Amino acid sequence: MCVSYRTLNKYTLPYEYPIPCCLDAIKNLGDSAGRLYFISADAHQGFHQILVQTADQEKLTFFAPDKKKYTYSVMPFGPRNGPATYTAMMRQLRTKWDALFHSSSAPAAPSANSNTIINDILCWSVCPYVLLFYFSCVCQIFVQYRVSFRLDKCFFFSQRVEYVGHDITPSGNCPATSKYNLINNWMTPETGSALHSFLGLCGFYSYYTPWLKVDISPLQQLVQKYKRQPIPTPEWTVQRLTIFNLLKTSLTSSPCLTRYDSNKPCFIKTDWSASGMGYMLMQPDDSNDSKIASSTLIEDTDNAFVQTLSGTRLQPVLFGSRHCTTKESHFHSFIGEAACSRWAIAHLCKYLWGAHFYWVTDCIALRKFLEYDGSIHQVKHWAQELLGYFFTIIHRPAFMMRDVDAISQFYDPLIQRYDMQAAQFLKDTKTQQPRSFTMISIDSLTKSLSPSDDFIDPPITVNPKSCTTFTCTPPRFHYPSSELADPRHDDVPQQPDHTIPSLDTPTAIMTTAHSTSWISINGLLSQIAHHISQATPPI
Repeated sequence: MCVSYRTLNKYTLPYEYPIPCCLDAIKNLGDSAGRLYFISADAHQGFHQILVQTADQEKLTFFAPDKKKYTYSVMPFGPRNGPATYTAMMRQLRTKWDALFHSSSAPAAPSANSNTIINDILCWSVCPYVLLFYFSCVCQIFVQYRVSFRLDKCFFFSQRVEYVGHDITPSGNCPATSKYNLINNWMTPETGSALHSFLGLCGFYSYYTPWLKVDISPLQQLVQKYKRQPIPTPEWTVQRLTIFNLLKTSLTSSPCLTRYDSNKPCFIKTDWSASGMGYMLMQPDDSNDSKIASSTLIEDTDNAFVQTLSGTRLQPVLFGSRHCTTKESHFHSFIGEAACSRWAIAHLCKYLWGAHFYWVTDCIALRKFLEYDGSIHQVKHWAQELLGYFFTIIHRPAFMMRDVDAISQFYDPLIQRYDMQAAQFLKDTKTQQPRSFTMISIDSLTKSLSPSDDFIDPPITVNPKSCTTFTCTPPRFHYPSSELADPRHDDVPQQPDHTIPSLDTPTAIMTTAHSTSWISINGLLSQIAHHISQATPPI
């Protein structure tokens, strides 16, 4: 039975008590101490386990369909202060069972802990016997205050425990598998409200899908256009249907993120590009090499975690990205990287405030960011904001930032294709043996042009004396990979915005008497065509 207490809530004084955030309840469980074991429990009937005083029961009276008057002797669902009252009760019970556990357990025994979200309880420990003893303390307090469990929603020592919409595993957190069938069987929404409901479910798991806020923008346009109206069938284009199906696939592929641990050092990688900005919060894994490197961390750039692509590794804890505004897309690389860092650190304030962390970037100018004394007042203001944090800035080359580059540039299909071609090219280059190359000068090539009488397809002859043959290894070419795709980076050769170099075209090295330069075959042909157009036809 559902009773509306809207009129009663208008005259009820609010009882303010904070309800814990679901994401905060599944972070910082102490994974660095060892493999964790979990027990999850669910309190039976929720609000109905709190009695209502006899003098206040008449305030909850209502008329039933049989025209009789009834009231509640326990707290119903609907009153204004119901969630806050129940949360405060569970917090007091948690304080009591923690005190009972610490007074009864041995001082040298492993610790155990718990979190409560409304009526959901999660207990964990590195020792299963200690965890059972801790749960027995929870049961004693429940018996004392006549609170019961719902056994069909209690899980003991499972490898995958569902808690507040997430699956808790020893290796990290994942979306709840109980929602997979709901997501996979979700039909194409026919109204704006149905689509809004689906996007809300996707937004709850946005931390597991790095480009969700970017991908759903075409679907959000439909929600804004057809809020509570039917969506016409022609509006579901191939692009929108593809995005809708990809969202379902990405959420049901069981992505796993490492849980944040306050006992481990934090590394934040940031990157800015003209299309967007992104960050990654990372922490060391539990390998022996990582533990040794964590114990020898010093406040300089000699850091074992970000030296090479192999060895001690960092695992992602949290990541985020967003599109750049029109103003931000025209920033200089230094200003853009500074804006990205300020936005990322503000988002991660709850993890970084009061702790020493390492900020890794591929913009070498940011090493003097806090000492900036230039003419850009906005950068000075951002530097003053970050003075409240304690961090070390580490510069690393672009190839060490491929992971965060992919987030900031959203894996553009063209960039991804070029990156794959470049990786294959470098792989083939390493396996090739030294071979002979013929180097010719542009001057000798253009001087040897001999246009024909009709000035069409002039034959090209090359003077053999102007050529030099020698043996060398195949050169390494510059290519637009995912970490070098933004032409506004300081360490990337500037390219016009309307031209993108192709790796399908071979690249040659041309020399003159004074200098050596790189030039593509297409560039060579363009110079030849320009020379022909400027030449005077024979009489």
